[in-house]
Amino acid sequence: MIIFALVFYLVLAIAVALNWLPLWLLIGYGVLGLVAFVVFGLDKRAAVKDNPRTAELKLWMLALIGGFGGAMLAMGLFRHKTSKRGFLWPFYTATVLHLLLAGGALYYFSTGTAVPG
Repeated sequence: MIIFALVFYLVLAIAVALNWLPLWLLIGYGVLGLVAFVVFGLDKRAAVKDNPRTAELKLWMLALIGGFGGAMLAMGLFRHKTSKRGFLWPFYTATVLHLLLAGGALYYFSTGTAVPG
């Protein structure tokens, strides 16, 4: 998980540096990833302290809107929800769905030239 997230952010940063993607896209994914990382970290902390938890639907929605990179980093670093299959399948489905939709949108709206950023 950690490797996938790091590769995703690295590829995104390289695409921005080569002017293939706009800077706002990297910033957006960074902010969403940071929010997801914090939410997953707080949920792990709540689990350890036996406090009220974040609903799994909210965690899945964070992945769906683009926070999957930060969520994957948190899951790997905190060892949180990594063995819970009932959580992982919807999480991975949301991640793949987001990547497919985002890739399709980028393809649809691309002009074949460098993107101003």
